[in-house]
Amino acid sequence: MAAITECRIAHQTPKRLRLAVKERLRDRAFFEALRERLRDYSPVTRVDVNPATASVVIHSRDSGLVLDLLRREDIVTIMGEPQRLVAPRETAPSPLAADARLRQWSGGRIDTKSASAALVLGIILVVKLARGNPASAGMLLLLYVGGKIVKRRLLLERSRARDRLAGEAGA
Repeated sequence: MAAITECRIAHQTPKRLRLAVKERLRDRAFFEALRERLRDYSPVTRVDVNPATASVVIHSRDSGLVLDLLRREDIVTIMGEPQRLVAPRETAPSPLAADARLRQWSGGRIDTKSASAALVLGIILVVKLARGNPASAGMLLLLYVGGKIVKRRLLLERSRARDRLAGEAGA
């Protein structure tokens, strides 16, 4: 089989290479022969051809090796270079890093969970007040604050009980 003259890399990922062969559009015999030839190479795991779109998708363990193989064996003549994939930058801090920064900033009093809950509560209160329902907003606020008070009291009682047990064990 002669080398393909007008072939370009349409897409490349670490394990997949898509070639566009526009001059062989709808040439079933050519694409089947190419599939059979590419299957013989060890890095290739699967070859999908589509004569209707003039494309070949080569699945492999390493698409860079396959690309070098295609050039070295004169299977294809590649026109142009593939676009290099750029790893996405981390646009937002990880949740754990954000939590650590918030705790550091607040002196350990606020974490992301409680800050998120307060934000949601604030939004709900604003919506209830905007809809003209101050009684409902007041009840929601009382329930939230009451829950916080009960939780703090329980934590304080646990702490005191632990201290009592530690004092009795030491005596």
